[in-house]
Amino acid sequence: MVRVIIARCKTSGLITTERVQEVSGHTDPGKDGRMEAEYPVFIIDSASSVRMVSKPAQLSWYEKIDIEEGEYSGWDVCGRPLRVLWESGVGPDVELTDESIQLNQLRAAIKNHAQTEVPNMPLACDESCDDVVNLFRAVERHIEANRPSLMKRMRRLFRGKA
Repeated sequence: MVRVIIARCKTSGLITTERVQEVSGHTDPGKDGRMEAEYPVFIIDSASSVRMVSKPAQLSWYEKIDIEEGEYSGWDVCGRPLRVLWESGVGPDVELTDESIQLNQLRAAIKNHAQTEVPNMPLACDESCDDVVNLFRAVERHIEANRPSLMKRMRRLFRGKA
């Protein structure tokens, strides 16, 4: 039985899961037997904050204790779920939890990140936001343009309106 799920991966066009596996090299497991995530990956923490990590070296921004306590999870650019783990002698890495495609959940998490950072300010997005990388960049621009200044946030905090 062939599952046909549409996903955007490495190329600019829409492609099926079989094509995703071929393009991203997932037909063969990685050197240690694990399927490898395709970068960029989107890391979400327990506070629903999403960050885009473009290359493995950027995972070093995350603290070992938080990684070991399971603070982070996420998706690769193809929408496959992953977890962040700490490998002894290597440091932080990501591991796919399964090969299912969850692009809708990834998009929802990115949009929720925008709503959490800038409440009461709807995100305006066009068809270019179908691509998760473009969506994330649009959200980052939205947050930057609409986030209250630090001084305003501090005033709200001290007035109990945070």
